[in-house]
Parts: sequence; C-alpha cells; structure tokens
Amino acid sequence: MTESDYEEISRSERPIFIFASGQRCGSTLLQRFLNSNPNFLIWGEHNGYLRTFSENFRALQDWSYAKSEQRDIFFSEGYDNFLPNVVPVNEDLERAAIAHIWALFGAPARRLGKRVWGFKEVRYRVQIALHLQECFSNARFIHLTRNIGDCFRSMKRWEATGEWERKWTYEALETWVAVNESFLRRGAHLNQLMTLRYEDMLEMGPQAFARHMGDFLGEPPASFNLGVFSRKLDGIDNAIPSSRNITDEEKRLIFSDHVVQISKSYGYQTP
Repeated sequence: MTESDYEEISRSERPIFIFASGQRCGSTLLQRFLNSNPNFLIWGEHNGYLRTFSENFRALQDWSYAKSEQRDIFFSEGYDNFLPNVVPVNEDLERAAIAHIWALFGAPARRLGKRVWGFKEVRYRVQIALHLQECFSNARFIHLTRNIGDCFRSMKRWEATGEWERKWTYEALETWVAVNESFLRRGAHLNQLMTLRYEDMLEMGPQAFARHMGDFLGEPPASFNLGVFSRKLDGIDNAIPSSRNITDEEKRLIFSDHVVQISKSYGYQTP
C-alpha cells in the first residue's frame, strides 16, 4: 500500500475501541453485543500490547526530533558526514504507526467482510486512546467502568476457582483507579467518547441500550441482537457462588480516600 492509502485509511476508518477499567467491568458483554452486528468485528484483549508500542513510538518520535540536524545534513550535504542517528521524519513514523495498527486489527477484519473493526481492552489508560485518535481521527471510544466493590466481589468468585490469585485482584483494582482517573483528567480530549457504566447498561434494558448505542455509533438498533443480555458468560462454572461479602479488612484495602473520590466522580456510593 502507498503512503496515500494509509492517509486515506487514517481519515476514513471509524474503528470502535472499548477501554474498560480493569477486569469484571462488563467489557465482554459489551463486546458480544457489538459483535452481534453482522458488520462489526471487535477484537478481544491482547495483553496490553499497544502500551509498549505507543511508548516506544513516542520515544522514537522524540529521537527523530532531537536528531533532526543529522538528517538535515544528510539530505543537504550527503553521506560523508557524522550521521549515526538518522531516522525518518515524524510524518513517516506516524504513517508507520497507522500501518501497524491497521495491519493488526483493521485489515484482518476487512478480509473477513467486516466494515467496522476495533477491540476491547482492560489495561489501557486514556493515553493510548489519544494515540489511536491521532492515527484514526474518526475513531469512536467507549470508556466502560463499574462499581469497584462489585468488581472486587466478582473477582473473589474467580479466586474461588483456584485459577485466579488475590494479587491479580489487587492489580486489577489498581488498574481500575488508573484508567478511571486518566479518563477524568484527559477524556475530554477525545472527539467521540461515550462514558458508560456497567450498571446503566443493565438498568436501561436491552432495547433502550440498543437505541443508546445505536445513536452513538450511527447504527440502527435492530442491527444488534438483544439476546446477548439473556446469557451470562464469564468463563467459569456457573455453579460457583458469587460472594456479596467484603470483610472490614478488604474494605480498608479497597476504599481508600482516593478510590472513594474517583468513585463519586462516576456517581458511585462507597462504604
């Protein structure tokens, strides 16, 4: 593909990116709902791959800018100069980032006949969303969160399987704080952002939620299958009971003043 092809992709594609605040926020339900539209392919989690990619890309941009004098000398005076750090200009680096993300997620979806692509991830702060917006100016973002106490209770159920460890639960809760705080600080810089609470998604009811999501995405509500709400899927045996209890010690660990403040910003009441 040519440079102009990637510039056109950057302008014309309208991917959907779900940024959930850690595990057990309902991102899989939302992914299933969106993928019920026959024109959509919302890929799943990918272990936070784009964090490293985005950080390295920013570092390379900074390097390109800092070493621009060597590149300018090469272009104006030729090869026989001190040129150990010559790298492409930032415009070329930006096209390379678009090409990489498109090749990872967009092109495979298109080969499968899907006109709208994207992904859901539970590990990304808003900085990744801002980078994606630079690559795809018409991208749509859904920031999904849930009451942190209910996230914790749900992960306690995972712990009961013996395949999920308490340390991972606390790491997920730290992610909840980091993601939600980042969107409070810089989410306004995203051109097309829906902030969605898992509780509201359920309380609306399937039909109202389909209308709500359809309005945001420019899709008819009938293009989504409401049946996904009738089946609970969380990857573990449904026979394992869900614990509603949080001990006093757990409350002290979870509900710090900082967490309470963030929770209130999203309309949650906490102990």
